[in-house]
Formats: sequence, structure tokens, C-alpha cells
Amino acid sequence: MSRLGFIGTGHMAGAMVRHLAPKDHEITITHRGAHVAQALTSEFPKVKMGNATEVVEDSDTLFLCLRPNAASEVLNGLPFRKDQHIISVMAGVSFDSLMELCAPAENITLMLPMELIQSGGCPIVVWPEADAVKTLFEPENGVFKVDRETDLSACFAATTLVSAIAETLDIGTDWLGERIGPDTAQTFVGQLVTGMLRIHAHEPSRFAALRDSLATPGTLNLAMVEALRELGLNDALRSSLTDLER
Repeated sequence: MSRLGFIGTGHMAGAMVRHLAPKDHEITITHRGAHVAQALTSEFPKVKMGNATEVVEDSDTLFLCLRPNAASEVLNGLPFRKDQHIISVMAGVSFDSLMELCAPAENITLMLPMELIQSGGCPIVVWPEADAVKTLFEPENGVFKVDRETDLSACFAATTLVSAIAETLDIGTDWLGERIGPDTAQTFVGQLVTGMLRIHAHEPSRFAALRDSLATPGTLNLAMVEALRELGLNDALRSSLTDLER
């Protein structure tokens, strides 16, 4: 059991608290994001609300879940301790900035989670230290330590692949729905994709291996892969990821 604190209580913080609270941690959260905060305190007896100062004082591990443009205003002057572990999920707030804002605390981790952390299966990217995050969130979620702070930006950009895939599936489902009906198309494509992902989960390999196992010579799958390449969509995807990384 640990004493955990959350400054900023939006949807991301809510997902993390809902994952952690059943593990019997003592959790203190701020009033920021009042609707989420009230729901969490009603849901879990060991989750309580306090102001930012009280959250810092009552926590050994402290999650910073503020909007980046509010970080300086909220964190300045709070009574951080040297022995506290600070875990920031604030994309765009650098390690050096946090060292200054959270002094005298020195143990700082940058973390990139997603809301599916609540139910498990979330890839959590951290830098520079992973052990504490692994203790809190594994085995339900996977924790990946990257080598450089800038690698977090690349991983953040890569999370947009989910939206890109969803857009592609929506277009394909709409096309199919014009032929066999939207409900049937939605069910067909949904089962097709989840079935293939289930195979990949049980037999993990590079996605290229999955593609190549389907796109063999003379198949419709190969024709689709080659058409996308000829249209320049693969290059456009790489270019967009590079732009988002910046």
C-alpha cells in the first residue's frame, strides 16, 4: 500500500485512480476537475479530496495531471519534499522545468499513459526511471522505458495511429455498408479486425510479418498494399508522424 496523490483530476487521472484504488492505496486528489473528483471519492472509500498543498503533504508518490499551461501557476510554492517521487503525465512540460517547479524533489519520472490504463492493456511509456511505475501499474499494463526524453514525443505522436486506423476502418466500413448494409458491415469489419488482433496478441510478431502473411502473391491483400503505396499514403503517414513529433 502506498500514499498516492493527484494534482489535477481530469479523465486521465480518473482512469489511473480507478486502476489504483482497488489495490488498497491511500489516495488524495485535488478539487480540480470537480465532477471527476467527486465521482472518485464516492466510488472509493480510500480516495479523499484536498487542496494542492494537502495533496502534496499527504503523498509519497505524486502524479501531476495538469494542463501544461497551468503547471507553473499551480505548482509554484507547493511544499514538495526531497523524498517524494514525482510522476508527470503533462506532455510538453520538460524534465528540467519540473526539477525547478518541484524542488527540492529530485526523483522525477515523465510518463505517457492513455485512458485504457484503467482496464489494462495500456502501453505506458516512461523516462528516465520505470521501477515505481511498474510496481503500480503492472502486470495489467505494460511499462516501457525509453532512452531519451525526446523519445516520449515520438511515442506520443505514435498514439495517433489509433485514430488513423479508426479513420481507415470507418471509410472501409462505410464502403462495405453501401453494398451489404451498415449494420452488417460494422459487425463484419469489427469481427475481422478483432480476430486478427487476437491472433497477433497470442502470437506477437512484427506487424510486417502479419502483413506479409496476408499479402501473398496474387491476393487481394497484396493488391491493396501496393495500391496504398502507389498513392503515396505510406509516405504521407510517415510525414505526418514526423510533423506531430515536433
